[in-house]
Amino acid sequence: MFVVIAGDQARHDSRPLHGAIGACVLLGSDAKGHLLVTSRHVVDGVNWLTQEPHRSTVLLASETNEIATAQVVGRHTSLDLALLWLPRHNGSASFSQPVREFSKIQEGEAVFLIGHPEGLLFSMSSGIVSQKRPGGLLQISAPVSPGNSGGPIFDTKGRLLAIVSWKVNKETNPNSENLNFGVRADAVLETQGWKLNEAASAKLREFNEQSKKADARSKAKAGSPPDSGKKDQ
Repeated sequence: MFVVIAGDQARHDSRPLHGAIGACVLLGSDAKGHLLVTSRHVVDGVNWLTQEPHRSTVLLASETNEIATAQVVGRHTSLDLALLWLPRHNGSASFSQPVREFSKIQEGEAVFLIGHPEGLLFSMSSGIVSQKRPGGLLQISAPVSPGNSGGPIFDTKGRLLAIVSWKVNKETNPNSENLNFGVRADAVLETQGWKLNEAASAKLREFNEQSKKADARSKAKAGSPPDSGKKDQ
């Protein structure tokens, strides 16, 4: 996991913050590089749905204070999601993040978040799934603050459920308490809905195949039938 530094407006608490930071999560790694996902508003700013994308790179900072430049290689056309690609200069270890289908998430189950709330880097919070909302939104009770945007929402088995997107602003809605939302992560298991170049499209398809294989291996170990990775009909 990294700190995403876009140096632009980002949406937190339903209001823009200048020079804000966000988080991201590693989807997959191979000898060529690392594919990551974050919130599109962290990359493109508060008006990500209406303004023309202009940013082609962002800075990433690791827990050990290493800085690298990642390419913005994909943007979802309707969801608050963006894909990043970080080229690799050494090492060859592979990784594929398990992603859980939105349709299989249950209300009341425990979730864990990792992010950088108010600049407190690599902090963890926990809560439950409060509700699944229309448009692929996951409502959670886990605390969310500026700096959590783009970070992962995991279940108890380390499967990626959603990407932190926004919260209801208590300043304008004083009666609101802990109303926080993430965007369904299983959008990365689809190629439709994304604006990708040819190279990024190939990377996403490759991750999809690796994710399905990893899911099948996990199910086989648990003694349950493998999941096809397709949506429920």
